[in-house]
Amino acid sequence: MRVLIIGYGKMGRIHGKHLTELGVPWDYCDPLVSHSVGLNRLPEFSHVIVATPIDTHHDVFRALHQFAGRILIEKPVVIRRDHLHVLDDPRVFPGMSERFNDAAPRSLPAGCCLIEFARQGTRKEVAIHDLDLFCQLTGATEWEIEHSGSVVIVRAEGVRGVFRWHEGEPRERTVTTHTDGGTVQTFDLLHPRTPPILSELRAFLGGHSIDARAAHRLLVEIIGE
Repeated sequence: MRVLIIGYGKMGRIHGKHLTELGVPWDYCDPLVSHSVGLNRLPEFSHVIVATPIDTHHDVFRALHQFAGRILIEKPVVIRRDHLHVLDDPRVFPGMSERFNDAAPRSLPAGCCLIEFARQGTRKEVAIHDLDLFCQLTGATEWEIEHSGSVVIVRAEGVRGVFRWHEGEPRERTVTTHTDGGTVQTFDLLHPRTPPILSELRAFLGGHSIDARAAHRLLVEIIGE
């Protein structure tokens, strides 16, 4: 087993750090960073991690068309409707690290009618995490979307999701569930016991699969790409 990280910026370095912790050999391909290997070395690797800027994911994926191994593509995998087919490729493992966040809710309480999500970051970069959690928790594959100022409201499976994404302070990453009986519970995703990307890499390298197609369809509808 040997991993090639394509794109050695912030996320690429985080992946490299955790791969080292796991004892997995790796290298990186990034023309902007010294000592980079080229894609001509691809046959030497069993796994690839795509950690390039979001707008380049589809082009990098196309460049890997002859690669037979598994491919982790950082979130969001794609942001355009005509690129959603990438998620149908069995080699692709979407980088949905919040699924592996042990501080996140794993199920909804009985009578849950509302889930509120609050996260620091741009819609393009971070919204997919909350949309994916919403789809996982509710089982949603169809929905109704409402935009109310900077807030996005999604109704699906009898549950209302209220999403607030912002670029300024405070630094937050919370999920709050509300039941029709008045019970409220907030989950602080900023403080997991185990780094989510470490757990994600274990799943990726262990051959597990993730289906994040619903969340990406929802993202495309919300951001209008």
